Amino acid sequence: MREFLKDSPVISGIFLLIILIILFFTVDTGFSNEITFSGIVIDKRHQSESSTTGAGYVYTNKGTAFVTTHQTTPEVYQILVKLSSGEVVKVECDATLWYRKNVNDKINCKSYIGYLSKTSWSNNGVN
Repeated sequence: MREFLKDSPVISGIFLLIILIILFFTVDTGFSNEITFSGIVIDKRHQSESSTTGAGYVYTNKGTAFVTTHQTTPEVYQILVKLSSGEVVKVECDATLWYRKNVNDKINCKSYIGYLSKTSWSNNGVN
């Protein structure tokens, strides 16, 4: 394996790039900073659970085969929050918080900001 990577710098460069990307995302999310903020609920969105089924034929070296696929997406509860700065943020929450909050109610949230990229990885409603 070592001779193979030594003889092909393109493949070893791709492996190194993949390792560096994984390392970057691990450090960025693992050491993320938690920030709490509050705002006013301006809208509530709910997407119910859905499932789709597909079917088709697959061609292989041994002939054709009939294949069915099934995909399910979970329920999503989101609240749009207007901050004191005027910025509108989409916040994910659980069902109990979503049903408890109404438009114009105050909501406390937390956000996780990446350690290196300063990207907001997730916004969650707290109470």
